[in-house]
Amino acid sequence: MENFWNNLSVKVASIPHLLSFLQETDSDDLLLLLDQARKIKKRKNLKFPPINSDFYDIQGLLTDDDRKILADVRQFMLTEVKPIANEYWLKAEFPFQIIDGLRKLNIAGLTFDKSLGGLGRSYLLEGMIGEEIARTDTSICTFLGRS
Repeated sequence: MENFWNNLSVKVASIPHLLSFLQETDSDDLLLLLDQARKIKKRKNLKFPPINSDFYDIQGLLTDDDRKILADVRQFMLTEVKPIANEYWLKAEFPFQIIDGLRKLNIAGLTFDKSLGGLGRSYLLEGMIGEEIARTDTSICTFLGRS
């Protein structure tokens, strides 16, 4: 089979060469070639799942409310922080304008007991929020104390 592909790449420089090569090729090799072409066609039509780095579906352990919080954090980071992150990094400054948005997300003190004014949420959620924030800008993650 390897010899077949080497011969094909050497002999086929144009359509007439290809036709001549195919005429000289025995039926078994033509069937192999056809089989390979079908596999390539099938590969091109594959629909891949969306890219997801949560290989073990840890996010599946969260409640629906927790996943909503995580989605809100991602959306905030992508729309409010990502566009300005590099600019502020290069200036060695902090983007104070995002603090109000972070406050509205209500993610500080997630794991504190409700009797202390916290939300009593899981440490898993807190860690995944840290991942979400660091995914866009590790500086902001450090600011929030989630490392």
